[in-house]
Amino acid sequence: MKKYLLALLLALSSTAWAYRFPIDSMEVAVLKSASFPQVTLTTDGFSWLRTLTLGWLDDGAKTVDMVQGVRIKDENNRFITHGQLQNYTGRIVALRRNGAGNIVEMWILTPQENEAFKERAALLQNQQR
Repeated sequence: MKKYLLALLLALSSTAWAYRFPIDSMEVAVLKSASFPQVTLTTDGFSWLRTLTLGWLDDGAKTVDMVQGVRIKDENNRFITHGQLQNYTGRIVALRRNGAGNIVEMWILTPQENEAFKERAALLQNQQR
């Protein structure tokens, strides 16, 4: 009986082991600042302007609106509120937008997920050539 109970508890707790799999079509950017309902994002590439001004000026920075019910997941797959988003500035994020261009979902990426996105982007770029 104890074995069955243990197996049942183990099966029910497996949802806590849920695997993160960001969608391939999500955009990747660096979170520069966050003040709900807007976030400022910049590209993940190298920029001389950003380097020489120590990040104060950025030629590729864009301010984007978030929807009221935006879903934000941190690197441990936990949902966080938009008020905590400012603690993640400088981190790489994946975004999903609605038809109006507003952010509906945001994932704070781990370094491994960022590398996977870079590999997929390089593969797609090579296929288009």
